[in-house]
Amino acid sequence: MKRAIKKRFKHSYATLADVGKRHYGDTNFCAVIAVAVLNDWSFGIAKAKLEKRNFRTTGKGVWSYNTKAVLEEHGARLVPIPADYFGKTLATLRNNVPSNGRYIVHVKGHVAAIRDGVLEDWSAFKSKRARILEIHKVEGV
Repeated sequence: MKRAIKKRFKHSYATLADVGKRHYGDTNFCAVIAVAVLNDWSFGIAKAKLEKRNFRTTGKGVWSYNTKAVLEEHGARLVPIPADYFGKTLATLRNNVPSNGRYIVHVKGHVAAIRDGVLEDWSAFKSKRARILEIHKVEGV
């Protein structure tokens, strides 16, 4: 039986990235931040969940299917959306972010999260022209 996580956090990308760098000495943690944002978890809880399943080592990335597996394991239902629905790249997505709901966006070598109209990722501040490979709407979290 899985133990339910009772604490709920609503941290921004900037807060989570600061915690990851300062308190965990971590880098390359886009998947950790995406999982934390979409589940309203702290950085430490998301990092522990990914490492417990051997999906991630500190400073290393996570495969997209492993990120989706952790979300589904904790009650999320992922609904696929056409990859170019909000734009073809992260740069165009930044200007067409959906106003409500939670989404996970995969590009080659990177993952980003959208929560309630906010792109919770460094690409919200700096242009990344990577082509979007897949987008899923995250329901049930």
